[in-house]
Amino acid sequence: MVFLNDIQRHITGQIRIGEPLAKYTSFGVGGPADYYIVPASTTDLVQAIAYLRNSALPFFLLTRGSNLLVSDEGYRGAALMLEPGLAHVRYTSARDSSKGGLVRAEAGVRLATFVEYCVERSLRGAEVLAGTRGTIGGWVAKNFGRNGSSPIESIIEVDLLRDGEVTKWREGNANLAESTINPQNDIVLAAAFRFTTGVKEEILRTRREWLVKRNAIEPVNLANAGSIFKDHSGWKAADLIGRAGLKGRCHGRARISETNANFIVADVGATASDVLALIELMQRKVRRELNVRLELKVKLVGFDRQRLQKVA
Repeated sequence: MVFLNDIQRHITGQIRIGEPLAKYTSFGVGGPADYYIVPASTTDLVQAIAYLRNSALPFFLLTRGSNLLVSDEGYRGAALMLEPGLAHVRYTSARDSSKGGLVRAEAGVRLATFVEYCVERSLRGAEVLAGTRGTIGGWVAKNFGRNGSSPIESIIEVDLLRDGEVTKWREGNANLAESTINPQNDIVLAAAFRFTTGVKEEILRTRREWLVKRNAIEPVNLANAGSIFKDHSGWKAADLIGRAGLKGRCHGRARISETNANFIVADVGATASDVLALIELMQRKVRRELNVRLELKVKLVGFDRQRLQKVA
């Protein structure tokens, strides 16, 4: 059994009991967590995780609550919020400032904040993330090792918590191109990027282009958690769901977006059960009509094992 006084001896940040998680998720749904913990620093987070693991108390990281669906019954464990304790950004310019420099961001830094920070310093590369949800930690964990033009190619260092140990991967010290991160086990603490200096007006124009592009294909200003399913073997999940005739389908106060069928929108009064019912419908109908198994991208938290097995 875990007692509040015992937790407080190991963690210097905030601790709340029975904190509702709906206000911390982009869906705006979800019940309370037994413990809601806001570590004060990276060291505090590492100590908190060590304590929780030694106490066999389940936990998960809240990274702006995007890509996440929390059960209406809540979570029997601890939710760790990385803001504001791990939300620091630092810029170190090169000796020749015209060549750019290094930007180091902790895991809890919002991607929108990161983009703005780089743009203001005329650093080229991060602007392609304009309009992307989440935080640096979650984004690096999901995308690290993928090919393609993105700031991932600019990463020169990653601080990682793996098996209870803090590991630092550096360019030249470890082959970052061949390194992999397991989002189910590894926790990104921070990442450092090398960016070059560009023309600010051009960077701003590129940022606007990416914002327009994402806003055109996503339900902007509506409560959602981003893409529900991963794309499948050359097919966009949104196209598969659309072909199955599910755009606009509702359950309770949740509905499949008419803008992008791989998004579920939670209107006021929606529940996590409403959202999960639509997830099950999308999987079932696409598999029956198109013989394709949709794989979840959004993380489900607090649901019983039997319900999870249905959508795994």
